[in-house]
Parts: sequence; structure tokens; C-alpha cells
Amino acid sequence: MRRWALSLSAVVLLGAGCGTRTSQGDLAALLATVREAPAAQSAAAPGSPADEASAPPGASGTPAAEVTTAPGAGGGGSPAPGAPAIVDGRGTGPSPVAGPAVRAGAAGAPGAASGGTPAAASPASGGAAPAGRGPTTAPGAAPGGACPNPGPPILIGSVGTYSGIVGASVHGGVRAVQAWAARLNAGRGLRCHPVRYIEADDGGDTARNQALTRRLVEQEKVIAFVYDGAPVTAQASAAYLNQKQVPEVGQEGGHMFTYDSPMHFPIGPAGVAIQRLTLAGGARATLPQRKKVAVVTCQEIEYCNTAEKTYQDYASAEGYDLVYRAKVALTQPDFTSVCLGARSAGADVVLPALDSNSHQRLMASCAKVDYHPVDVLTTVQMSTDFTTDPNLDGAVIVSNNLPWFLARNPAVADYQATLRQYAPGAPFDASSTNGWVSALAFERALQSLPADKAPTSGDVLAGLYGLNGEDLGGMVQPLRFTPGKPARPVACGWVVTISQGQFQSDGQRFCVKGLEP
Repeated sequence: MRRWALSLSAVVLLGAGCGTRTSQGDLAALLATVREAPAAQSAAAPGSPADEASAPPGASGTPAAEVTTAPGAGGGGSPAPGAPAIVDGRGTGPSPVAGPAVRAGAAGAPGAASGGTPAAASPASGGAAPAGRGPTTAPGAAPGGACPNPGPPILIGSVGTYSGIVGASVHGGVRAVQAWAARLNAGRGLRCHPVRYIEADDGGDTARNQALTRRLVEQEKVIAFVYDGAPVTAQASAAYLNQKQVPEVGQEGGHMFTYDSPMHFPIGPAGVAIQRLTLAGGARATLPQRKKVAVVTCQEIEYCNTAEKTYQDYASAEGYDLVYRAKVALTQPDFTSVCLGARSAGADVVLPALDSNSHQRLMASCAKVDYHPVDVLTTVQMSTDFTTDPNLDGAVIVSNNLPWFLARNPAVADYQATLRQYAPGAPFDASSTNGWVSALAFERALQSLPADKAPTSGDVLAGLYGLNGEDLGGMVQPLRFTPGKPARPVACGWVVTISQGQFQSDGQRFCVKGLEP
């Protein structure tokens, strides 16, 4: 069941490439048909990832601590049907919210003793947040005295598709931001400001995404969005954020409009830039021994058409010889004909644009006819259980962040330690690192915020424009943003391979020619 859920979530991730309303509507319809499926759970075994080969901590799917609003709590009767409440983390009680759940996390004043109550307001990133649930709040550590005069709170938000199938794939980023905020609040906060992180679930609906974004800006007064896991719905709110000058710092990697919007600040490559990165990373890993490439893309999702064009346009520039192309259906049970065609053309590398489950079925079909090409993909198309599939041994996975399992790097070790303490059970994976680096970039942007000043979106923007090549301890590509202009496409990343059931990487960052920082 877990792989089935992840595969459908990956379909929606691929749908981030949709540039048309029709394709987004089709994906929303797909979500509606599967939203009631049981939540997927991580099958990872407990334990710490090794330096070069990781086994993520297990996730039971049950949060370590959860607070659910009771109907009518806090004054004024029960919310209307279908209108969950919000627990704001400040003790004021719930208020009705029209639309999907809104969760406020990482409450608590700065200055608490370290090692306070872990924040775990929502299911582990290996499992989808329950559809239709009321709001939850992640309790932070109890107040202490490290900051004698804590400043006004820093209110940040996240609007994404965090329930149902999509939540299984993108919600890990939210868990990481919650852990980051809880750790800050267990100490001195962010420059002696407590951090409040509000999560809103759009349910895969573009209209809800826009309504919830407005709600968080106009009523909750968030000054920035930190990691929006909304591969299909985020574009609905782009114009509004640009109008209001409220930044989005980081996302799951599928926002195709990122480089057209001055209020969207990618912390890693997104959209076509990720496709370019995948192609270049594959070339680094397979050339010169393997250079004949087969491109296999789905026919249902616009992202696949974009990937097909990207690979066709840039394969030769990377040193590849494109010898075979095929369009497939994500629902077809067998890919033997594609494997035979690619083998007949002499392809020894496969570049697929498929969901994770279809990818595994493709490689299984090829193995049955004794065809064993190297498959190359990006982290948004994979799941951590790839290491248990013998047909994927030797696969090349291109990561847009420093790989999550390289704990010899102090920045990765810090990420792992924080999740262990404040998000117990959340696996270390690509999704959670996307959230983690988004939170770190936001933190760096406010390093000069005075303790007594009420923070504003303008303060966040000024800090982002001043990052000047910051790479967050080597976890991301150098970050540079220009006031008033969209981010310039930059594509740097890391090559990960699967060998004998383990993820491996040399930890060396590379950049795509023409898309350097």
C-alpha cells in the first residue's frame, strides 16, 4: 500500500509541470478519487543513517504529540460542517476556518530549556496527514528565561497539499520546519522572537490554496511562507503573493513558475532546472562508459512532455546520444515492449519521467527480458524504498540538496539530530531536507533582526537579498537574489547512487553548464 500511495503522489508531483488549467483540473480530479485511501506509512527501520548508506528512522504514522480542537472549544459553539478550527498556539482558543485544516505549530516562548517537548503536530512524513481531520498544534518547550524580554512573534506559514495521497510525498518538509521552529523556541527563539508556524492544507484544490493563502496573510498576519508543498496548486496564489510582497522561501521542487515570480525564492532548482540537473548528473555518473540514452515519459501529465523536450534539447550537450523515445501510460501494467525497443536501439541508459511505482514496474519489465540499463532520475520521482528493489541497484538519483544521509557533514548531522529530538519517527529523506533548508534560509535572512522590532515581510525580503552566496553549510547551491526580480535559474546538485541496497554519494556538488550560481 505504501508504494501505491507514493506512486500516486509522485504522479501529482509530476503534474507540477502542468502549465494549463485543464491539466491541473485533471490532477485535482485524480486526487478526489483517491483521497480516502488509507494513509501510507514508512517502512523504514528505526536507527540512524550511516554516513554513506542510510536507513531512515522508522515512522509509525502516529504523531508523538497531537492536540485536536474539540467542537465549540474556546468560545462560540461548534464550527460549521466542513470548517475545521485553528489552534493558534497562543492560548486564545480556536476560531472557525473555512476550508481544509489549518495547523499552528511550534508554539512556546523562546528561552525554554533545551530538550523540551518535541514538536510533532502531524503525521510522520512517510505517511499522509489524515484527510478531514481537525487542526492540530505542535507544543513547543515550556517557557524559560534565556531571553528576558522576548520580542514580538515571527509568524510564518505553509499552504500545501498535506492530506491524502500528496501529503505522503511532500509533508516531510513541513515536519522538518516544525522541528526547526521547536528547536529555536526551546532556546532563544529567532533573535529572541518566538516562531509560530501555521500549516494549511489545500486538499489539492487551487481555489482553496488561494483562499488559505489570503487567510494566512490577511488574518493570521504571516510575514512569509516557508516551504510550500503545493506542486499542483501553488501557482493559484503566485499573483497574490507578488501583489502583497510576501515571499515564499523554498518549496518541494515542482513549482514550474518559480523563475517568473519575484516573490518566490527557490532554495534548490525547480521545474525545468531540476530536469536539466537530472540530465547533467546522469552524464557525470554514466559517461563515458554508457552514452546511448532512451527517454521514457508518461502521456498523462504535462510535466512529462516538458521533460521529453528538455532531455531531447540538452542530451547531446551533456555528451549523450539519444537513440530511443517512448510515451507510456502510467496505468499500464507492463512495459516489456518499451524495454525491447530501447534494447534494440542499443540504449544503455534510461531517463524516465514517471511516478515511482511506474518506474519500478518499468525496470522490472526490463529485467524480465534480461535488459539492465542504468536508470537516471531526480529525488522528486523516487521513494526511499528504492533501496529494497534489486532491479534498481545501480540507479542514479540526482539530489537538489546535499544528500540526507551524509551525516559526516556537520550541517546534515545537525538536521538529523534536530529531527530525532523534535520530530521523532520522521524519516530522513529528500522531502524533509527540502523543508529543512527552506527554514535555514529564512533563519539566515533574519539574522540581523532586532529583538524588540516587530518583524515584517520587508525584513525577510531585505535579508534574502543580502544572502550573497550563502549555501547553508554546504547543503544547497549558493543563494543569490536580486531585489524586485525573479530568481535566476541555477541548477546545482549532488549525485546519489543505489548500490547493494544502500544510498551512496561522494558528497561533491556540481552545477549544470550555463546554470551556474
